[in-house]
Amino acid sequence: MQLTLERIAGVERETDIELRLRGRSVAAVCLVAVLAGAVLATTYQLVGGAFDARLASLAALGGPAVLVVWRSTRSRLAALNLTLTWYLSLFLLGAFYTHDLAYLAWFSTLPVGAFFIGGQRSGLQWTVVVLLALAVIVGHLVSSPLEAETTLAVKTVRAIGLPPTIAALGYLFERSRTRALHEVDAARLAALEANAARGRLLAKVSHEVRTPLNGVLGLTQSLLLQPLPEAFRHDLDLIHQSGTGLVSLINDLLDLARAEAGKLELHPAPVDLRRLVLDVSGLHRAAAVQKGLELRVEGADLPLWVSTDEVRLRQVLGNLVANAMKFTEHGAVTVALTRGREANGLVEVGLSVEDTGRGIPSEALSKLFQPFTQAHRDLAHTGSGLGLAISQELTRTLGGQLSAASPVGVGSVFSVMLTVPTALPHERRTPTPQVLPAFRALVVDDNQLNRRVARALLERIGGTTREAADGREGLAAAQAEPTDVVFMDLQMPVMDGLEATRALRAAGFSGGILALTASAGPETEAECLAAGMNGCLAKPLQLERLRDEVARVLKASRAAA
Repeated sequence: MQLTLERIAGVERETDIELRLRGRSVAAVCLVAVLAGAVLATTYQLVGGAFDARLASLAALGGPAVLVVWRSTRSRLAALNLTLTWYLSLFLLGAFYTHDLAYLAWFSTLPVGAFFIGGQRSGLQWTVVVLLALAVIVGHLVSSPLEAETTLAVKTVRAIGLPPTIAALGYLFERSRTRALHEVDAARLAALEANAARGRLLAKVSHEVRTPLNGVLGLTQSLLLQPLPEAFRHDLDLIHQSGTGLVSLINDLLDLARAEAGKLELHPAPVDLRRLVLDVSGLHRAAAVQKGLELRVEGADLPLWVSTDEVRLRQVLGNLVANAMKFTEHGAVTVALTRGREANGLVEVGLSVEDTGRGIPSEALSKLFQPFTQAHRDLAHTGSGLGLAISQELTRTLGGQLSAASPVGVGSVFSVMLTVPTALPHERRTPTPQVLPAFRALVVDDNQLNRRVARALLERIGGTTREAADGREGLAAAQAEPTDVVFMDLQMPVMDGLEATRALRAAGFSGGILALTASAGPETEAECLAAGMNGCLAKPLQLERLRDEVARVLKASRAAA
């Protein structure tokens, strides 16, 4: 069970949980010992029991000593053994000095503590130690003439019979506790496996949905570049927007699943936060004008370059601004950038989005960052309820914290606090030209519609295109005629895309190879690069992304030649 749990990323192992519980037990035992020792020492001193008072004081001092050992070694067994040895010594000293079998009753607590803190093996070991100590003390007392034989026999039976009885109870308790822990772990493992199955289902659904969407969005992009009647263009715009919204929903679901599983990869690079805030605000300015809202930007004059994942940070800020715009009917939305302390190459950065909307009820605020949760039911149809949940997970992945404050009727403030490395100013990338220098492309895909989409988009950016229906055909076609860029689907009959890529590289093909895949994700991209590809394009294809990748690959290929 434990080995299985350790193989699942992001899950606290059973040993870590048990160590924390044992540590709390050690602290509790020490606290009880200190309090009991102090009370007994005071009581014995008041009634004239000087020796007993000294023993109780020594018992009270044992607690801090045990805590010191626990904090310094983090070894529960070291702390346990020190505790039991300390008190065993005191009990033996008291029994031998006073010849009073009442001290023997305290021995019965030692195996219980050992079972509870140290586990089954430790409890059995200390049970044996206690029984041997009792045998020695009883032997000593039996030879002493200070007690009547009958009274001594009764007390001896009590003393010898009590520890094994309590040890047996401790053993049963430990077995019950261990069984309960295994049941909890089994339930947790089942939940983790269900979560993994959900991730696989999302990936499968994503793959199957992206393929037809590639046809819808690809062909609408191509048609929108042609001269069309305004009515047709309006309808095509609506189709494209709807398809883009569906892609965004799929991406949100996949991002949330990856973030929760700790598999969301970051790509830090120098980022101009002033430009980021202005860009994100600019994307929503038209919507603000349409709703009659004022969209303010504060702190855009701060010179602030940092190293972080720009795409993910844009996603977080974009979600927060879009959320504020949706729930604000009048007034203003303010996007603010603040700069905090800077030390050791790190700087504190604050990004906040404040609105003058209706606010969020307190009962909804506590659940605001849960997936598919929306604060206002009357606007539930306007979104999926994933934006804030994803924003929180992304902010955590970026190493920051997302918080919300929202008095009802006043408005809401969402704040992102990050501590990130500073970076030197970086020159912005020159935009890729609309039409590239002429290039020869080969599209390898078993789906005719996907080939049609790729051909239409590639011709828009200056490419001449040939087609192949599987990896083997693509391998032959690339070797038969000069080819600058091969666009390779991954899942194909006869020969898949990865195998075809490896065969092309082995045959000496030096042109660019870009994957066309509906299986989006860092794992897929890593497999493509390892096979010899130059990059990965996710379906549905976006014209701007396609143009940028082709320009990059052509530039690298021609520089190498």
